[in-house]
Amino acid sequence: MESYVDGINNIVEAQQRVALQYLEDGSIEDACPPLQALLIIMATGKYLGMTVHHADFRALFTRDNLLASDWYKERLEIKQQRDIAMWNRHVDTLNQFLDDADYADEARRLDIPARLNVAIQKLEMVSNPDYLNELVGTLGADPLRPVRSGAGDNVITWNKAKLATMDKAGNLMEEASIRAYKTQSFIQRVKSRFKRVRLS
Repeated sequence: MESYVDGINNIVEAQQRVALQYLEDGSIEDACPPLQALLIIMATGKYLGMTVHHADFRALFTRDNLLASDWYKERLEIKQQRDIAMWNRHVDTLNQFLDDADYADEARRLDIPARLNVAIQKLEMVSNPDYLNELVGTLGADPLRPVRSGAGDNVITWNKAKLATMDKAGNLMEEASIRAYKTQSFIQRVKSRFKRVRLS
C-alpha cells in the first residue's frame, strides 16, 4: 500500500510540474476555458476557490458554456476574417486574369467571368455580420498566438515560433505586399502553364 501511495504522489507531482509550465510560459492562454481551469487546479489545487469536484467547475465542460465563451467567439471572428481575406484574394486573382489581354481566349474558355461572380457572392456572404451565426458549432480558427495578445499584424507569434512572409531581401512584407506577392505568384503559375500548352 505504501508503494502504491508513493506512486500516486509521484503522478500528482509530475502533473503539477507540467501544469505549472503552462502557466509560466503563457501557453495556458491557448487552451479553451475549461482546460485553463483544469490546468490551474492541477498547478495550484483550486480554480476560483473550486476543486475538480465542484459542480460549477464541471459545468465549464458543457457545450453551451464553451460556445458562450469569449475564447470561442474570438475563434469565430478569426475564421470570418480569414474567409474574407481568402475570397478577396480569389476576386483579385480572377480580376487580374481577366485584365490580361493575352489570355482573353483562356478567360472565355474557363468562364472566368462566371467564376468571378461566384467569388464576389462568396465574399459578400462571408463579409456579412450574420455569417458569424452560421459558424456557430464549427471549430472556428486557431489564432496561432496567445489569445488577445498584442502580437503584430505582420508577424504571427506562437510560443517561440515566428511565421512571416519575407521578400527577396529578407525583410518582412507588409500585409498588402504579401497579398500582392501571393496573387502574382499564382498568376505566374497559370501563365506558365498555358505557355507550355501553347508550345506543345
